[in-house]
Amino acid sequence: GGILPSRRRALDAARTALDAGPVVITGESGVGKTWLAGRLAVSQSPARSWVRVDLTPATDPPGLIRAIAHA
Repeated sequence: GGILPSRRRALDAARTALDAGPVVITGESGVGKTWLAGRLAVSQSPARSWVRVDLTPATDPPGLIRAIAHA
């Protein structure tokens, strides 16, 4: 099947944002973050590096850096 219009818009916006630098995908549970990240990963150049980290609202900036370094 096709991609829902709302997901198509999110995918297009994320692709545009990637041209400017790193992208952080956030949102409530079940809104499609994993789907979006997966679609971005398979649709981009193999030369791009991907890091996936799962964060909680309690993650502070040093925790974010540690999570990225660990990934």
